[in-house]
Amino acid sequence: MRNRLFLALSLLISVAGMSCADGGGAELRINTMIDDGLYRNLGAIRAASDELTAEQRYRLFLENESDPTVPFIVSLVAGFGVGSFVQRDLSGGLMGVGLDVGGCALLTIGYLVLLSEWMVDFPYGDPYPDFSERHVVYLSMIVAGGGMLSVSRLYQMIRPFTYARRYNDDLRRALQM
Repeated sequence: MRNRLFLALSLLISVAGMSCADGGGAELRINTMIDDGLYRNLGAIRAASDELTAEQRYRLFLENESDPTVPFIVSLVAGFGVGSFVQRDLSGGLMGVGLDVGGCALLTIGYLVLLSEWMVDFPYGDPYPDFSERHVVYLSMIVAGGGMLSVSRLYQMIRPFTYARRYNDDLRRALQM
């Protein structure tokens, strides 16, 4: 009788251990797939999440959800798409780099050319220089560059939140939550 009880208890413990190990293996596989790229492995993650309990899915979601706080702060301070790159958002990062480089280029070129024109045209520092058409073009470049930098900064402050929302929604769908 004791041997049968011991055998039944041992069998129960080993079966429970195998099922826990299998669930942990699925969690590990899914975690690896998410780290490798959520969008690249969306179908595989969805298929593998069938093996998980609701609690395991929720735990995986909490471990891998995207938080926009740090990318927002980095975007606010550094610019040039760095916050998006921190968040692993390649398209947002490239857009930020493009807008910032373009804005800086327009602003700098317009300012330097206008300054050099004024130095040539008004060597004695005429306080009331006459504006020609080319001066208006350079001033327009300065204004366009400043506008581009403003739009870029606004975009880079909003992008971490929109990307995180979309990423988290896709993660929920992949984990079938």
